[in-house]
Amino acid sequence: MQNYVTIYSTRGKYVTMLSLKVLEEKLADNAFIRVHKSFIAAIGKIDGIEAGEIFIGSSRIPISRSYREQVIEQVVSKRLWDKK
Repeated sequence: MQNYVTIYSTRGKYVTMLSLKVLEEKLADNAFIRVHKSFIAAIGKIDGIEAGEIFIGSSRIPISRSYREQVIEQVVSKRLWDKK
């Protein structure tokens, strides 16, 4: 969907008329991360990373090659920081 974004949360599914770029700019940098040209994820909700995908609950979200290093670095550092 061109200028529509679907947001999935624990409360439900929402469709907005924002572009993903605009939504990304409005979200907190330390809580959300771009993982693919079509996906942004909440860092605190990521259950695991494996073979180019992140897992949030039963959902699998692809990580693009261009975002992979940044995703792994931010997710791991956030998890380590939260444990302190």
